Amino acid sequence: MQQAISSKEPSVKTHFDTGDSLKTLVATDKVPDIEEPQKDVEKKYKALKVDVEALAKKMFSEQERVQKFQIRFDELLVWLTQTEEILATLEPVGVEPERVKIQLAEQTVCH
Repeated sequence: MQQAISSKEPSVKTHFDTGDSLKTLVATDKVPDIEEPQKDVEKKYKALKVDVEALAKKMFSEQERVQKFQIRFDELLVWLTQTEEILATLEPVGVEPERVKIQLAEQTVCH
């Protein structure tokens, strides 16, 4: 959007220059017929530029948040994959108390 607005800048300036030239050629009572549309266009054009700049700032801010989220998400995915691999290599829980203690100790070390 910012590029589109910038590309229209010369055209807008040309129209305003043309309108200013016309004001010198028309009767005094017709000058408002040129000035009013010019003021409306100028007001809307400036408002559009402000809105687009605000949107661009917001988008850059959101992009930063999305990147941080993606990093955290990737870290979580790595952890989940590692945990799944650990679980896949575990033996069934033993019935002997001493064996269960060993298995619990192994789990504690893994985390």
